[in-house]
Amino acid sequence: MRLRHRLLIVIMVTIAAWCSPMVAFSQKLPEFGPLDAGGMPSALIWLREGRESAGHLLCSRMPYFVWVAPYRVNTNFRKAPWRQFGPWTFAGRQRYIFNSDGKVDDNVGPTSTDISPGLASLHFMNWGPQPLWFIVNPLPPGLGGPGCGPGGITTTPSGHPNVVVGADGNLHPAPGYRWVNDDPGDLRVVPKDSTDQTVQGLRGTWKGSYTNTRNEPGSYEISLVETNGRVEGVNGGLKILDGKRIGNTMTWRMETNGGVAKGGQSWNSEVQILDGGNKLVESYSGHDNERTKYKDGGNYTGKGTLFRTK
Repeated sequence: MRLRHRLLIVIMVTIAAWCSPMVAFSQKLPEFGPLDAGGMPSALIWLREGRESAGHLLCSRMPYFVWVAPYRVNTNFRKAPWRQFGPWTFAGRQRYIFNSDGKVDDNVGPTSTDISPGLASLHFMNWGPQPLWFIVNPLPPGLGGPGCGPGGITTTPSGHPNVVVGADGNLHPAPGYRWVNDDPGDLRVVPKDSTDQTVQGLRGTWKGSYTNTRNEPGSYEISLVETNGRVEGVNGGLKILDGKRIGNTMTWRMETNGGVAKGGQSWNSEVQILDGGNKLVESYSGHDNERTKYKDGGNYTGKGTLFRTK
């Protein structure tokens, strides 16, 4: 009788494990796909705690797993304790919400713009008390994932006019248009015969977000005045030093406590002026004396994208 009882418990535990939609903190990792200039996966979504949301366009009728991991300072995304949920298959032209508790909202609604029946919209919401990373597998189309087939050739993805899904399943500018820049996360397009306006006497304030090879995402602000190729201002609270502009490219440096040579920190930045001055894309290298703490020799790189606020 005791043997039967124990056998029954083993069977019930096994069935529960098979039916669970989650692989809890195993050694298994999601597919991360291509990395951006900051060394982070292009398909990775980072959300702060407290109902912050973001999402992807996915292929309809294709099973997807959602992977979730807590964001931890100084922890590489490949070392994070990832959990797997799903799979789910989504209907075309519908919007879904994945909550951080591991459930997909069944109260689906149509997307705000008519998209191809070959596409669905999945948004992630972080209700929890800590920042989280999200990624879907297979990866989204256009970010390393498989195409959605030829059904979306005339598609306009929600919120991105004149962007279509091609026969390869990837996102492309509509005929007669081109991308504003080479950033794979920027889906804005302009007519092919247009050129970026070279703004003379650039001045203003831009706000945006950054990430770096130390896995330290955050938000920041740049305020500057450029006159005859000389750039002055503040970047992330630090004074811009030796600021110069040639064409639509600006360069400068920043430092704290006399720079890395005196025990402080130093940064070198190159900033592209895009969209007539409404957007800045900054690539930077940082140098400090934290060689042991970060195991990178005190040298790291990052990238930020900012939009004009005034």
